[in-house]
Order: sequence, then C-alpha cells, then structure tokens
Amino acid sequence: MKILLFAGEKSGELYLNYLVSLLRNSPSVNLYVINKNIAPVGFSEGIKKLFLFLFYLKKITKEIKSYQPDVFIPIGFSNFNLFLIRRIKKKKTKIIYFAPPQIWAWGKNRYKLLKKYVDQVICLFPFEKDFYEKLGIKAIYNGNPLLEIVKVNLEKEEIKKKYGIKYEKVITLMPGSRNEEIKRNLPSFLKIYEMLKKDFLLKAFILGIKELNYQRFNFLNVPIIYEDHYELIYVSDLVLTSLGTATLEIALLNRPFIALYFPSLLNSILGKFLLRTKYLALPNILLNKKIFPEYLNPHLIEVYQKAKEILNKNLDYSYYSQKIKQILTFK
Repeated sequence: MKILLFAGEKSGELYLNYLVSLLRNSPSVNLYVINKNIAPVGFSEGIKKLFLFLFYLKKITKEIKSYQPDVFIPIGFSNFNLFLIRRIKKKKTKIIYFAPPQIWAWGKNRYKLLKKYVDQVICLFPFEKDFYEKLGIKAIYNGNPLLEIVKVNLEKEEIKKKYGIKYEKVITLMPGSRNEEIKRNLPSFLKIYEMLKKDFLLKAFILGIKELNYQRFNFLNVPIIYEDHYELIYVSDLVLTSLGTATLEIALLNRPFIALYFPSLLNSILGKFLLRTKYLALPNILLNKKIFPEYLNPHLIEVYQKAKEILNKNLDYSYYSQKIKQILTFK
C-alpha cells in the first residue's frame, strides 16, 4: 500500500514524525513524505502570500499525482489542505485527514468540503468525533499523540545543570513557529520579561526553530535554544507562549503558562466574526474553563501583573494537567 503524508506547518511536523514512526516498520506500507513549512499566520498574512500559496499548491499537487498514493494523509493546515484535496481526489485515492479543520472553533462553513472529498478524519480531541459524525463525516479518535510525544528523560536538577540554572526562576519564551508570529510576539514577550527582572532573579530562554529569524527581534540577547524544548519547559517557573499546540504541550508537562495573541487589525476584525469558542488556549477549551491565563491584544502591564502573581505564588496546575490527560486518553 502506498501512503503519502503531507505536513505544511511546524505543528503538523510534530504529528508527521509520530505517524512516520508508526508506519515505517510495516512491511505492507510504501511510505512517501512531503514536509514543508509554508504556513502563514492568520488571514492578512495569507493574502500577502497568495501567490506563494498557489505556487506550492501546484507543485505539491503535481508531486502527489506523480506518486499516485493509495492513501493520502494531509495533516492539519486546513487553509491549504482543503484546496489540495480537491485537486488530487480520485476514486482510487483514499483521503484520511489527520488533525482535521477545527470547524467547531471557526464555524461549520467548511464541513461540506470534508464531507465531499475526505473518506475519514482522525481527530485530536475526543469531543471532535461526535461533532464530525453529526455532520455526516466519518471520524475516529484513538487518543492524542501528544500523550506519547511529550516526555522528558532527565530529572529537573540534571536539566538545570545542563543549562546553567542555579537559584534563578526560569521564564521560557515561545513566540511561535512562524516568522510573522515571532515579529508580533517576541518584542512583547521580552518587554514583559524586562519588567519581571526588576522583581525576581530570573533566567530566560527563547525556544526557537532553526529556520526562523529570532535575532532581529531579540533586543535583550536572550539565549535561543533550538533543541530539547520539553526539558526547558519542564524546569520553567513560567512560560510565555503563543496560542496553538504549544499550550497543550506545556499543560501536559504540568507547567504554568500565559498564552498571548497579538493579531493584526484585519485578523482581529475577522476573528470576532468567525471564532466560535469561549476560550483561546487548548487546555482551557478542553477543561471548558479559563484555568490558564490567556490574553488577546492585552496591555503588557496586565500580563506583567499576572506573571508576577504566578511567580510569587508558585501556582500548582497539577490537578488540571492530570484532568487534561484523562480527557485525552482513549477509552
């Protein structure tokens, strides 16, 4: 059986590697992988990169058709993949969408495309299965891969020694996995850190991706770490993060975080009309309660005050971390 996997963004690469590890040792599977980090941020960035999108759409469509897979598995990245599946769908090619569009969050207007072109979706969250099935889309949930992926092999003291951490409190900055996110988030994250330095003995790290540009916005010259992300999160007293998969990874490691989103004006306006959830961060969505602080276009002094409270009180989120694990565990 010829199976083709496609990931077009960094969070999708996480799941891509997981699927490859499951499928590569099967003697009946001929595996082909396309992995390109081409995802923009939000609506306005998508408009600016329309021509690049069209270029990649044509290029990847050609590559898939050339391989002629029996099964095509697109991963996340719905703004691109919904166009892609329409171009490559053939009766002999089964399409199984892994991490399908979160239409429960952004409205149901895209479900007809899934229903028409996709044979099955593999959900990341248990509530999604019933949601998609009610729309007439075949869905399965076998547990969230992050329960297996998010692991730390070292003890906290070993990690601290590795990164030269002594008595300081550790604050980790995760400004995003796309250049536009970093441009909007990192300067604000650093300003919050700069304010906190007046109150605490702090050691900060930026968790980065090698292909992206952090130095340009890193006015405090904070160390940028490109590997062992989970280790640094695990010893952090606080993580400042963008939205997305990262919030769930941090919660599974039982660490406190503040999720921040600084959208462009166009993204902010469109988001008000399209967003269908009460909360922004995935752990809060799963818990159906605002447990972890999240902010949309906040005043930095407000975030600083919340961060100061968390660092002063050494808040413990272990109960909620376990609750999330229970929710995500396949039953």
